Amino acid sequence: MVLHAVNVTGCLLAGFALARLQAIGGETWMRPLVVTGFFGGLTTMSGFATGAIGVGNDRSLTDNLVPALVVVTLCLLAAAIGERLGR
Repeated sequence: MVLHAVNVTGCLLAGFALARLQAIGGETWMRPLVVTGFFGGLTTMSGFATGAIGVGNDRSLTDNLVPALVVVTLCLLAAAIGERLGR
């Protein structure tokens, strides 16, 4: 659960940071540095991905993918909300 909260929060902050960088006229090279570098380190998508396919548990692939799709949807919504807040 904490893993999902970290990923959703990271997506929210990444969306906000991208919008702020664009609004203040930030250099183009800064965008991938901030989003991929900083927020890529903050979020734990590799842990999320291995959990989504069921590494380390006895549940079926379907039982693992349904929550994963919910988290991906929440991450996309969080990034969009962060972008909106950053304007």
